[in-house]
Amino acid sequence: MGHACTDPKHHVHDADAYVGEVERVCQQRGLRLTPIRANALRLIADAERPLKAYELLDLMKATHDAAAPPTVYRALEFLLEHGQVDMIVPRAEMRPRLASLLDKLQGAAK
Repeated sequence: MGHACTDPKHHVHDADAYVGEVERVCQQRGLRLTPIRANALRLIADAERPLKAYELLDLMKATHDAAAPPTVYRALEFLLEHGQVDMIVPRAEMRPRLASLLDKLQGAAK
């Protein structure tokens, strides 16, 4: 069974409402949306455009002084893994990225 859609454009009208919906969905799935993950999600939902990881890091430093690249990447990894954000991959990186994902899927299927 697939996950219910929580795309902010489909169901909510602002970032706070989206984060609230994602928190509800995470609770239902037994997942933990930590304050740092919620902040990252809120910043992404508030953005007028896609954000690069280091742009998100700069925004997160305004509220989390200790924010560092691993913090952002772990938050993004969680949000990606659970379908709360999407990744945009430059065309030149698409083939290697897909190959890596296929390798992971094949390894998980064994």
